[in-house]
Amino acid sequence: MNYWTHIFFWAIVTVLASGVAFAQEPFSLLSVEDKPTLSIKGFVEIDTTTSTYPHQETADIFKKDELKANTTIKYGKESFYVYTDINAYLLPNLINKNINPAYRYSEETDILRNGTITSSNTEINFRECYINYEIGSVRLRAGNQIFAWGTADAFNPTSYFNTYDLREFLFKDEDTELKMGVPAVSMLMTLGNDTLELVITPLHIPLRMPQAGSFWQLTVKEGPFPVTIAQPEVLPFEIANAGVGARYYHNIAGFDVHLSAYHGPDTIPYLLPVKTILQPNEPVSILVEPRYAIVNMAGTALSKAYKDFVFQVEAVYSPDKTGVVDVDLQNLNAAQLQTLLPYKTRKSHFVTYSAGFNYFIPIRDYFKEHEGQCVFTFEWSQSHFFDNKLMKPMLSDIVVLRLQDSFFNDKLDVKISSFVEKQTSSYMIMPRVSYRFDSGLTFDVTYVYLHMTADSYFAGYNNNDCVTGRVSYEF
Repeated sequence: MNYWTHIFFWAIVTVLASGVAFAQEPFSLLSVEDKPTLSIKGFVEIDTTTSTYPHQETADIFKKDELKANTTIKYGKESFYVYTDINAYLLPNLINKNINPAYRYSEETDILRNGTITSSNTEINFRECYINYEIGSVRLRAGNQIFAWGTADAFNPTSYFNTYDLREFLFKDEDTELKMGVPAVSMLMTLGNDTLELVITPLHIPLRMPQAGSFWQLTVKEGPFPVTIAQPEVLPFEIANAGVGARYYHNIAGFDVHLSAYHGPDTIPYLLPVKTILQPNEPVSILVEPRYAIVNMAGTALSKAYKDFVFQVEAVYSPDKTGVVDVDLQNLNAAQLQTLLPYKTRKSHFVTYSAGFNYFIPIRDYFKEHEGQCVFTFEWSQSHFFDNKLMKPMLSDIVVLRLQDSFFNDKLDVKISSFVEKQTSSYMIMPRVSYRFDSGLTFDVTYVYLHMTADSYFAGYNNNDCVTGRVSYEF
């Protein structure tokens, strides 16, 4: 879809949302007693990532230096307002090309479907940018939105709409960067103690993969052949490629129950080997294209608080998820491989679920002076095709462990996270320490240790241990 189509879509959304609001409430917008208010807040952050892999040149250890500015703006009244959450990024290689030359946001300057303006060394991301209007028990929104569906802490099967920014694997900030905003029209209705939410996403937003040559480039092997993964495709702007979903919430005997259904583009593409790549003095490699298929899904998410625990279960079933038929390449040469490409695909019944708990450790029972809240999180996530001839999902049989505590009136935050891939015995350990001063200044240090076995999709990350330091100032 070209730039003028982008502009036309956003103009239509704005006019319709504004027209509905003024038609329903023509005079109260100018009411002296209910004047619009303006709220602006945000932060400025310097972010640097340094590789700790010992077998490299000293000049190569600096992987990313970045200046980030976040601005959140809300203007309007309680029932009618405009809300934006904008991230702006700048790399120092805009000024000096010798600083982290391999790190870039994109290969070329572009405007993405969700309004993101990106180039090799600058990016402006409208993560959320919507018009909100409320009348009675109904809330309407139009624009870029994040839909926090699901109850699990790490992997949410019922999060049907927002795709991930995987340019730094899973190490982007999970609260402000990992999920990307999607242009949508949504309606939330309160029905007594229950709620019903309806969502339409007319534009397909694919996930973002690491750039070739970057520190987080995904290097995979298909049998003995190296793999080159292309950037994901974008589905055409057609009614057939729109996403439609609904979620109903009800509390039963203390259980929070969410029932949901979805029809539209899958948020996770299937990885299709399509052809071989021949380059001088290089081994034959396979080009893999992430492709999207339309899928139907139905899911449920439950949570229950019991004493010091909060238990969570979330599951989704699909009768028609597309998968890639697996091929054994161990004893094939390049000529034989060529006859098998592209791989075949077919639809299969599919199920994915996450189950876990948060345990609020009663530290104060033993240390009366402890002021913070200590939480231990456990989560098990698994995905499975009923057709056993299809390739296994990329992320399955995952254990997530997390221990978090705070001290000194929540100024010092300490968190240790672990990600274990049970199928391949691979794991990641990530301790993080941050300290926030009263002035709004925060120092944050994160260490990432990766142990990825040869059988893992992420085997190429085995030498990507790193330290990330951040200094931010809130305003």
